[in-house]
Amino acid sequence: MKKHKALSIFGLIFLLGFSLSSCDTNNISSSSASSSTSEVIKKLTVDSDSYETFVDKYSRLNLSGLVVYSEIEGVESQVTDYTLTWRSSGEAYTDNQVLLEDGNFDIAVSKTGYISTYFTISVGPSTGFKQVLSVTSLPTKATYKLGETFDASGLVVSLTNSYTNSDNKKCTTKTALGSSDYTITIDDSKASTIVLNEEKVYPVNIFYTGTKDTLTASFYIIVTDRTITGPTKITDDTISVDTDSEKMKVTITNSNKTASATDDKGYYSPDEISSYNVAQYSQNNYYNTKYTPTTGEVPLLIVPVIIPGYESMATSKIWNNIYSSFFGKSTDQDFESVHSYYYKSSYKQLDFTGTVTDFCIAKQELSDFSTESDFSTSDKTTKLAAILPTWAKNRYGLNLSDYDSNNDGCLDGVWIIYVGPNTNSSTNYWAYTYWTQNTGTVQDPVTNSFGWASYNFIKNKEYYTMIHETGHMLGLEDYYSYSYSGYSPLGKIDMMDNNIGDHNPYSKLLYGWINPYIVYGNNVTLTLTSCQQKNAVIVIPYDDKTYSKNSDGKVIFNTFDEYLVLDFYTDSNLNSNDNSDYEVNHISGNGGRIYHVDNRLCDAKFSIYENPDDCLSGTSYYKVISNSETGTRAESNYGLPEADNCFDEIRRISADGTYMSNYNSASSSTLFKAGSVFSVSNFTSQFNSGKLNCKKDCSYIVNFDTIG
Repeated sequence: MKKHKALSIFGLIFLLGFSLSSCDTNNISSSSASSSTSEVIKKLTVDSDSYETFVDKYSRLNLSGLVVYSEIEGVESQVTDYTLTWRSSGEAYTDNQVLLEDGNFDIAVSKTGYISTYFTISVGPSTGFKQVLSVTSLPTKATYKLGETFDASGLVVSLTNSYTNSDNKKCTTKTALGSSDYTITIDDSKASTIVLNEEKVYPVNIFYTGTKDTLTASFYIIVTDRTITGPTKITDDTISVDTDSEKMKVTITNSNKTASATDDKGYYSPDEISSYNVAQYSQNNYYNTKYTPTTGEVPLLIVPVIIPGYESMATSKIWNNIYSSFFGKSTDQDFESVHSYYYKSSYKQLDFTGTVTDFCIAKQELSDFSTESDFSTSDKTTKLAAILPTWAKNRYGLNLSDYDSNNDGCLDGVWIIYVGPNTNSSTNYWAYTYWTQNTGTVQDPVTNSFGWASYNFIKNKEYYTMIHETGHMLGLEDYYSYSYSGYSPLGKIDMMDNNIGDHNPYSKLLYGWINPYIVYGNNVTLTLTSCQQKNAVIVIPYDDKTYSKNSDGKVIFNTFDEYLVLDFYTDSNLNSNDNSDYEVNHISGNGGRIYHVDNRLCDAKFSIYENPDDCLSGTSYYKVISNSETGTRAESNYGLPEADNCFDEIRRISADGTYMSNYNSASSSTLFKAGSVFSVSNFTSQFNSGKLNCKKDCSYIVNFDTIG
């Protein structure tokens, strides 16, 4: 007997207990041969080395290599025009049929005018037979316009047989089926005849009659009249900005400073300043976290991803809602779209463009994301963010270089809106921003900064969630505590705190949207327009702060330093809205705002720069000071003293002398009114030991002269 060899076949059930006389070796098949001794004897023989004598039950018997000879008067020649039948049943043998019985089975070999012969196949016992139908290659056409019909070109459907053979080995075979072997239906009708007349995701079902059961497989196609192209500029004629005509006059004095004999102005004006801000930090920080550019036409790539099991949610309505949350007109939103918010907040300097792709059906289009659990961790989301741009490029022919406006080898911003499970802040199904820390090339940019959020936020009109997370993509940190629920250095009122209102003036300095007035003299009087107008902000440094100038003669202002920020708040435009979901109301009225900023960087040896300007030419520094207070982002986790955990990146100084918290949120009483006076020494409780964190004096006194 030959060596065992497992061969897979399918579709035949042996019928035992029958005999076929025409297959006996003593008869001549299909002829009336004479018994005369003068008759020429013709017979058939089989080469025993041309077939497997032993195969496994549930395997596939392949006799394509069978060699049959005819013998006439002792002369042999190979023939191919013979027929094979199962000797016990008389049924014709068909190649690649599944053997469902074990035992010994004879196969008769016949040819008209010849004496038949037969050979025996031994079928060994096997267990655990299973058949699975699968789609191994999707159709070339994945999206359809209304009124089109289904096109199966490129579709490959495969049948997989698996079992355990007589040697206790797992055996698996996979075979591509012919298009005539199965049927395809859409909405219970034959797929080739149905007209696709509704904008939605259609399930396409495949049916195949297996050895034991009817097998099924399915995939999805998208029907839409949308055309997905490269970044599109958004035109919104409903955006309006009230510039506010009111002004605030302040006088700032410092008895520790002396008047200059050559310069009695005492301040640098915004047009004299060149800022070092988050755009430069983005390109030079140690962690290689590339932020979304903060000015110009900045393209976002937004991909709605369907979590497996939620394919029915891929509707035109949901896509339109996603598009509207990012690029919808200002007046059509309960608050603002991402585009309209940042266009307003940036004084029209940040103009988001971009593309919202059609739905990515993860189950069939992303091999590593075929189940809901494949989205369970941030590491998996990071992997998803890295591969989606390539998916979009291949699907829609997008040029990814069009999504890298500053040519740094990173896509300006990738947004993943997942459609599926309910949001849960204790799982990965929430909203956050993250960075892959990858860099590509100008010709082939990759994902670095990306956002991840549920469609449920959009469904519930919580567009501020995407606005807040986009704030992170642009380079801002959270301004609330991660560990102490009662601690809120901004008194809850800020887009990066409780998702309410406009960005504060410090955030706008970081973004490079505004330049400040920087005070350095002993007696300065300035009149500020409201925060609704550009460059209406004053920076007050520590007493001995000095500034360098660049080659153009402009003062270099390093936003990554410690200083005070003062502006004139008015409750119009983005500052006029409440956040009912977070139960936070905007501050009513007008008045002065003062913030204490400490955004000094840490060097590679985990020590804060004594002179923050030393970092300007470096490439290995870190952001370490935050409002999170404790936890993974606490200052002491970077090797800094425990005492430094009391530092805040930004802290609001309340005019009424109270410390900001969730229990004492910012209100009109926190605004400085006409006649108010501020100095660090008078607000000691809101600072650390009456000095700045850097242990330097800030002796400036601010008199709020007039407001209105």
